[in-house]
Amino acid sequence: MTQEEYNRIMERMAEGGEGTEDEFFELLLKYPQYARDYVERYEKKLEKKKKRPAWIEKSPAEMEEGWRKIRERIEEDTGEATIQYRGRKEYEEK
Repeated sequence: MTQEEYNRIMERMAEGGEGTEDEFFELLLKYPQYARDYVERYEKKLEKKKKRPAWIEKSPAEMEEGWRKIRERIEEDTGEATIQYRGRKEYEEK
């Protein structure tokens, strides 16, 4: 068995597609050299999911520009200014 084969089998089992929980853990124990790499790859995948969305990291000026564009689109569609952007600082103070 290769690392790639092991990873594919483990991913299918983790997704609930094949095998049982006992078989999943049996493979983890039977192939520790592959299990370590698989677990590290899985942990990295989870870390990527935990990362904050890009919009949180934007500067106040970038946020204001984004809101300006949204307001313009709404005004074009409805003919009314319906959203007022208060800025990140005002939200953090409340």
